[in-house]
Amino acid sequence: MDGEVLTLAPGEAFVKGKVNKVTLMHGVDRDEVQLRPANTVAEYQALVREQYGPLAAEVFARYPLARFPDPSPFIAYRTIVADSNSVCPALLNDQRLAARGVPLFAYQTDNADAPPMFFLDPTKPNGSYHVSESPFLSPFPGGPELTPNQRSFGVQLTAQWTGFARTGDPTVDGTPYWPRFTRSAPDVMSLVPAGDSQLTREISRQHHCGFWNEHAPFTR
Repeated sequence: MDGEVLTLAPGEAFVKGKVNKVTLMHGVDRDEVQLRPANTVAEYQALVREQYGPLAAEVFARYPLARFPDPSPFIAYRTIVADSNSVCPALLNDQRLAARGVPLFAYQTDNADAPPMFFLDPTKPNGSYHVSESPFLSPFPGGPELTPNQRSFGVQLTAQWTGFARTGDPTVDGTPYWPRFTRSAPDVMSLVPAGDSQLTREISRQHHCGFWNEHAPFTR
């Protein structure tokens, strides 16, 4: 923030409605993380305490390792970081923007089978990772061979992104109906391969957003 170009923190600008009211497509990857992974139980416990401090006990209670398959420390910590830092903040900003009348199409990429990017450990279950749409929107020569399900996903995403760029609406031929996200109809498009994308209103409950939003910036 420099007082001229960026006068408010983005979160504060969203909650106060100090944003340009332009039609927006806004989304997140379900397993989007920015922190180093946990590979052992000890690392999981240490990283949760380091990242969440006084909230650590509540985080452990909501994300017990017994509820995650092996490698459970990796998947549990991946899930916690994505929920707290990416998924719930994205949904919260959808709600804030919709409350201010910003035309908004919200999505969550739930494709856990994207070809791994160069920055990932391909031996790990990375889930729907950060920028996992890129191999489908910007394929490159010599890239990984896509399965039929993945190829149809790429066709769909390209149609939705370019359709939105042309018309301001991502519902175009070859894609599912995608309505605006509003306060009365908070529909998020869950993007998955094979033509199985569908609308959902379950993200907040599934990702403990009630808990995380209590501790989000600019909520008080």
